[in-house]
Amino acid sequence: MRLHDSEILFKYIRGMKTRVAVLAGGESDEIEVSLKSANTIIANLPQDEFEIFPVIADGKNWSVQHQNETLTINKEDFSFSFNNSKISFDIVYITIHGIPGENGAFQGYFDLIGQAYTGPNQWGSTITFNKWACNQLLSSFDFNVAESELHLGHDTALNSSLTDTIDYPIFVKPNDSGSSFGVSKVNAINEFKPAVEYAFKHGKEVIIERGLSGTEVTSGVYKTKEGEIKALPITEIVTENDFFDYEAKYQGKSKELTPARLENSIQEKIQNTSIEIYKKLNLNGVVRVDYIIEKGEPFVIEINTTPGMSEASIIPQQAKAANMALSEILTASIYNGLKTKS
Repeated sequence: MRLHDSEILFKYIRGMKTRVAVLAGGESDEIEVSLKSANTIIANLPQDEFEIFPVIADGKNWSVQHQNETLTINKEDFSFSFNNSKISFDIVYITIHGIPGENGAFQGYFDLIGQAYTGPNQWGSTITFNKWACNQLLSSFDFNVAESELHLGHDTALNSSLTDTIDYPIFVKPNDSGSSFGVSKVNAINEFKPAVEYAFKHGKEVIIERGLSGTEVTSGVYKTKEGEIKALPITEIVTENDFFDYEAKYQGKSKELTPARLENSIQEKIQNTSIEIYKKLNLNGVVRVDYIIEKGEPFVIEINTTPGMSEASIIPQQAKAANMALSEILTASIYNGLKTKS
């Protein structure tokens, strides 16, 4: 049953807190990032408005922390029992990076049982998680993306026709992973095979992509409680490493400048592009679109529908630059999840 605005309003009027499960963990290399994101979200959600339940999905083991106890989640309806009472959640704040929280798996499950959740629906999550398919779709909408090939099998990926038609550097990366796990910048042919081997350690599909040269930036987008789609200040990535890899993202090997050092015209173009992508793909919640500006033109690298929310992550930095409390963005995501999910 769809939760209408009147039902949400009635809930607040009668003084009940909204029960929020903050769902972290997952089955990918990004578990550590997910747990840090969950801690930040929990710390920034208004305690007077929400009753918050940390939930960890570790493979087939789903558990919730409540009253200093670790309790098992019932997978039939995503509830749990406490003192002989069944406790359900009004909404799940999904902060699993990678599988199964970012690729549409949990979204499909929640749709099936009628559980509200934050972020895009199953289709939006699935298409954006598949980097190659998403970029092909964006290209069909006339957004700039780099030329690329997708390889599903190990042997075929070692013989790329793309490397014969474009200049180095090229990027080799898993199609189904995040946080730059398994990504390599290849500057010469002798580096190609090891890069493919490395990528296949982190995913089942591999993308070979033309290396874009220019300034790397990232643009956060969110939807307000009123339904207006807004872009946050842009962040410029200046990395000590060869590219914005895991060390650069999470281990202090980069500088993230917010707002980015951009001319007003290119800044507006990127923000407007991010908003248009958000609309075209019918996204929801907080989203981050990554770009490289090459010769004055922004090229989309990828879309993150469950962006990192740790203290070191970019969205909290952008909220601060916008003079916004992170709680405002998180609360809006919950409100829109309650409105739009059935």
